[in-house]
Order: sequence, then structure tokens, then C-alpha cells
Amino acid sequence: MKTAIRYPIIIIILLTSFTSAAQESLGLKTERFSGVNSLYINPANTISSPFEWDVNIAGVGLFVENNYLYARNSNIINAIRKRENYSTRTGHEPLKDFPEGELIFDFFNDESEYFAFANAHILGPSVSWKADEFNSFGIFTGIRVHGSARNIPSSFYYKDFKSIRISEGINLDPLEVTAASWGELGVNYSHNLNATDHHQFAVGGNVKLLFPFEAGYIKNNSAIKIQKDPEEIYQFTGVDMEYGLTTVAGNQAENYSLTRNGMGMAMDIGMTYTHEKRVGYHWRIGAALLDVGRMSFYKNTEKHIIETGSIVKFLEEDFENPGDLDDLTEMISTKSLENPNLSKTTNQFSLWMPMALSLSFDYHLKKNYYVHAGMVGRIPLPGLALERTNTFFLIPRYESRWFGFSLPIVLPEKNSLRLGTSLRVGFLTIGTDNIGNYIGKKDLTGGDFYLAVKFNPFTWNGSFDRRTVKKGRVKCYQF
Repeated sequence: MKTAIRYPIIIIILLTSFTSAAQESLGLKTERFSGVNSLYINPANTISSPFEWDVNIAGVGLFVENNYLYARNSNIINAIRKRENYSTRTGHEPLKDFPEGELIFDFFNDESEYFAFANAHILGPSVSWKADEFNSFGIFTGIRVHGSARNIPSSFYYKDFKSIRISEGINLDPLEVTAASWGELGVNYSHNLNATDHHQFAVGGNVKLLFPFEAGYIKNNSAIKIQKDPEEIYQFTGVDMEYGLTTVAGNQAENYSLTRNGMGMAMDIGMTYTHEKRVGYHWRIGAALLDVGRMSFYKNTEKHIIETGSIVKFLEEDFENPGDLDDLTEMISTKSLENPNLSKTTNQFSLWMPMALSLSFDYHLKKNYYVHAGMVGRIPLPGLALERTNTFFLIPRYESRWFGFSLPIVLPEKNSLRLGTSLRVGFLTIGTDNIGNYIGKKDLTGGDFYLAVKFNPFTWNGSFDRRTVKKGRVKCYQF
């Protein structure tokens, strides 16, 4: 039996966590040979590239993770294969009552708080170029989708929420859910401040022009009491909330095309210190601030505020076929404030970017063997903001000019250790930060995948020092 999930807050959580969206796509960014793609984790990295130039042709990184909904005894390949043959376990039905071989979605009920994170990054044409030993320039493009929801109270366990009664009820504590999509056009500059045969200190920055497409958020400013009476009417007491959204996708779903609905700007700044040996380097450390900036939405945009001392009542059926977004917002305003247009207060809102601190340490073990350790940590911001997950990682790897292989060990926020894998052959890189989601069967809570195709010089003599690379000579690699 296919069962729709109709409750408003749950719809928001699921839309956030299952928007087509690897959190950091580590295999694309942490190698010495990452080239222009390394600027996404530290903009100072490009000056240390072994290539005089590097071109990213196209790439994609997809990531989703949550602790609310899962697919029982499955993996990503199995879930894709059975995407038309699934059921949702909305109650406490025995598992034996479901058809054998069917994909079963279920809900966690042993969490103190629920969360959902998702992002997608389409890597567009990008290029980096080292003008000399001290200066590197780059241009990069892309489209990003990002969503986050944290601190969802455990009282929103689906099966308990479905069965609440007037005598019990649950409290929805203050929370914030945000999601957005946007395009990026950025420039990169990195500079070698001091380079000798023994060390190198470099700084770098990215400046990004942002082209916002779609966004939505919901925020309640105080605890809301939610109850359900015997007639299956949901009652909300103490409502003090706001929400905002762009309307193009919701009102023009069948004929949707990307539409710029605002503008924004952001920057990344970073530094690296490299302790070098005669060939290559011994170790390197780096630190960077990522996504410092914000986006403003002011076209096809609405912001609504609902604050009332009265009890607000909804039926389940109100959200089953609400029509387009205009119909939905008018229905919510009518039910809450007895006026279809009263909740709308303005035609604009802004979102902070998912600002984070990136730290890294790369150690050259011997010959072609390295190990990379690092973290990307969320930086809380005042006001409405997209949020990253906190991620720690350790990445042993083998790399040469034409081949690279790594096994990322990743500790995501509020999750157990995960093992990923990344493979680079020539100009193609493919990988995942959680290979367990593709092999074996377990409770599937998300997944990730990344891939990139790029092009750079064939000439390579094994040295990391650009002063030993012969300029003007590009010859075919001899297999």
C-alpha cells in the first residue's frame, strides 16, 4: 500500500531531506591533483597544484542524510530498482503483512531529536591557471541546492504524531527549516607569500556572485501545542511563526524553468602552509572560512507571518490536494487569521549561506602514499541561515599522475563512522563518502555520490615544484 505523508511539518522535513542533493565530495577536493576543484574546500589550494592549468569540464555531487525516515533492509541500488514497488509503514503493522520483496519505508522512534540535511552541487565549466610561482587565478561556475533541518523534537515521531489526542498533545519547540537553490559565478586568486626549498606559505580567496533560484523556510518563534480532537481535527495553540517561499516552482511546476529571483554575494578565504622536501612535500596544513555571505530573494517571493492567540484548526484533507502555492498560502491564512491575504507581509527575505570552517592536514607517508585528515564545521549565524553538517574525515590514499585511489573514513554529524571510496583514472573521478549505502543491506537513511570530468596538461615529471616543469611543452603521455 502506497501511503502519502500529509502533515505539514513532515512534508517540509521530507522535501528538505530528499531534494536531489555528497556533503563535501571529499575525493574531488583533497588530492594534490584536484586542481581547480580544490578551491571549494580551501581557496589557497590552487597555488600548490602541480599543473600550470586545470579545467573542470563538468561534475556533480549529491548528498542526503536524515534520521527520521528510512528504507528497511535496503541499499541505494535496491531502492532505485524498487522505486515503483514500495509501501510506507504508517502504523505498527507486523512486517509479515507486507508483500515479500517490497521496499518498506519506516520511521525512527528512538532519537532525542530529528535532523535532515541535503545538498547538490553541479560543477560547471571552471579553470585555474598559475601565472607564475607566486600567483594563481581561477574562474568557476556551478549550481547548488542546499537544505537543512535540525532540532526537530522527538515528539514528532510519525506514528505518535498520527495518533495524538486532545487529552495528550505534543509541543513543537522553536525550530528552523531552510532550503534554497542558486547559481554561482566565482573568481579565485591564490598567492605564495613565501616560498623556499623548505616551506611555502600561501593565502587565497574566492569571490562569488550568487543567482538565487528557489527557496523556502519555516520558523516558529515559540512553542506550539498540537492536539487532535475526536473528529480528526488538528488544533494548534500558541501559534507564533513565519514562513517564506519563492513561488515559481510551486505555481509553474509543469512548465518550470530556472528563474533568477534575487541576488547575492559570498566569499571564501583560506591559507596553507607546506613543509617541503626535495621532491614533493612532507606535510601541509590548511584553514579556510567557506560561504561567508548571503542571498536576498525579492522576485516571485512571499513572506508570511502567523501570530494569533486563537486556536488554529486544520483537517488532514486540507493538505491532500491544496492546489498551487497561492491556494495553499491563502488556505493557511484563512484558517489561521480568517483572511486569505492577511498572513502575507512582504515580498522579500534573505538567507545566510551555509558558512563553515574547514581545517586540513595532509601527510606524505612515502612515495605515492598520503593520508589526509580534516573537518568541515558549521558556524552558527544570527537570523535565517542554511546550515552544513559537521563532518570529520581521515583519508588514506594512493595517487600518481594518471591514477588515484582513496578510502575516506568519515564521521558525519550524529552518525557512526562510514567508509567511502574514490577512484581517479586519467581525467575522470568517481566516488562516494559512504560505500555501505551501495553494498549489503541495512536501514537506508540517505546516500551520496560524486563524479567529475576534467582536463589538464599531459606533461608531468613527478615534482611538485613548478620551477622544474618545462613551460610550453605538452606531449602525449607514454603508456
